[in-house]
Amino acid sequence: MHFHLRLIPAVAAACLLVSCGGGGGTDPGAFPNPDNTSSAGVAVDGYLRGSTVLCDSNGNGMADSGEQTVGTGRTGRFVFEPACSAGLVAYGGSSVDTGLAFVGAIRTPAGGTVISPLTTLVASGLTQAQVLAAFDLPAGTDLLTVDPAKTTGGALDNPALMRSTLVAQQLLQKVAETLAGLAGESDATAIRAMYTAVADAFAATLVSGDPLANNGELDEDVIAGIVADAADRAQALYTFTSPVNSETLGIVMAGALAIQAETILVASEDDLATVTAEAQTNGQIESFIVTNAGLLNVEPGTAAAALSTLLLAQLNPYLALVDDEIRLVNGSSETAYAFEEFQSTAGVSLAWPLPEPMMMEFSISDPAAYTPLAGQVISAAVSITETGGGQGKLLAYIDNVAIQRTSGGLRIVVPTNASAIVYGVSSDGAKKAVVDFGDGVVGVSNTLLTTAGSTNSIAVGEVINYAINQLSNDFSDIYGLRGTYDMTVTLNGVELRHADGSLLPAVSVTVPTELTETGGVADSRTVAGRGLVGRLKLTD
Repeated sequence: MHFHLRLIPAVAAACLLVSCGGGGGTDPGAFPNPDNTSSAGVAVDGYLRGSTVLCDSNGNGMADSGEQTVGTGRTGRFVFEPACSAGLVAYGGSSVDTGLAFVGAIRTPAGGTVISPLTTLVASGLTQAQVLAAFDLPAGTDLLTVDPAKTTGGALDNPALMRSTLVAQQLLQKVAETLAGLAGESDATAIRAMYTAVADAFAATLVSGDPLANNGELDEDVIAGIVADAADRAQALYTFTSPVNSETLGIVMAGALAIQAETILVASEDDLATVTAEAQTNGQIESFIVTNAGLLNVEPGTAAAALSTLLLAQLNPYLALVDDEIRLVNGSSETAYAFEEFQSTAGVSLAWPLPEPMMMEFSISDPAAYTPLAGQVISAAVSITETGGGQGKLLAYIDNVAIQRTSGGLRIVVPTNASAIVYGVSSDGAKKAVVDFGDGVVGVSNTLLTTAGSTNSIAVGEVINYAINQLSNDFSDIYGLRGTYDMTVTLNGVELRHADGSLLPAVSVTVPTELTETGGVADSRTVAGRGLVGRLKLTD
């Protein structure tokens, strides 16, 4: 998805930046009520504060002599006095939700009181009905006047509209940044030009009526078409460092762009700001495309498909448990546990507490064969929660686990000084405790390998007993935990999948890291990703 924006000369850009001091704006509480001498509105990618809003009288997107500019306040609000009857352009500032600097230049047609990525598509030539259909939004929604970020009682009034607004921004921004990278440009002026080129490409592609979004998924073919059109427009503005075939570029980028945007589209309302910030700051697509630019000047075909697969692996890497099973080994005794058994209603039975010599053995593979980024780390978390009326819990996480590519496969190193917390609750709920065992991750100093035929072992009995011993200082009946427990295991930084590559459910585990004097949660750490959800029975 791409856009077309005229290149703004440096002098004009400087004028834009200094006109009406685009960073600060008026406190929205001081705004007068709009009347026939003033006009007001709101800029949204999350509310944009400190942005500059231009009354674009001549429609060229630039702050020319005599054209009025104002700033936005802390809730994205702005007021023009005298009233502006032309289209509006907003740029600069930052999102109140994510705290990130806004990238791009959003627009709305004359008469619009909302400026957002979706209204930008209307300003680029689409009808409101076409934008609503493309994003699977309710017919009749007035994009030019309905505030996507408005909340009542802390909840979004129009969550689907807000998600679609953020999805549009994600696609516009990432394609614009990538095209700017191919041109060797990084300044705000160039990226705004690319952003507008992508918006115009959006309009040219979606005018056909093909839906972009449907039931939480994005159409990769539509995205590929937008990217191709935007690349053509961008190359008319700038000379790319290496020439690329626009259609091939679209094919390579489409799947990765869809994955990034879909994380926003399906995010819960509570997680929306966090997920959006992670997606907007993820530079893997641009980095991959710029690095491999020399391979993109070919006709679509096998090479393009291979690059697309490689980019997807970089963006969405995963590990799989070979044969979908783990084994618990205690001396000469070995018991295998399959995913299918664990996920059943009955679950698996496990003697509690675990014998200290107990080892967990498993083999892992990385079918995507991706190369982790330099310094990349992953996190893992587990939740074991009692069912049937009891309140017993064990929650734990570990951070800063290093992952590297070697000649023999992936190498995953669990350090002895990892950041690690365990939280326990007794069955009656009366005792709660948090233990930091980062400096005493006994037996977890492991190097796990994905090399074919290799077996990995973790001294799970030693680790769990270490945690239990620490928790038992606060309450002794942790050894007495019995009954049925729901269990969740998740990874962040790399996906965990079934052996055949099929997806595990998206889950999150929130581990309390600090308690109040009355046992309430004062602070916590959430690890979210795809993971294994099942049932465990603790027995004698």
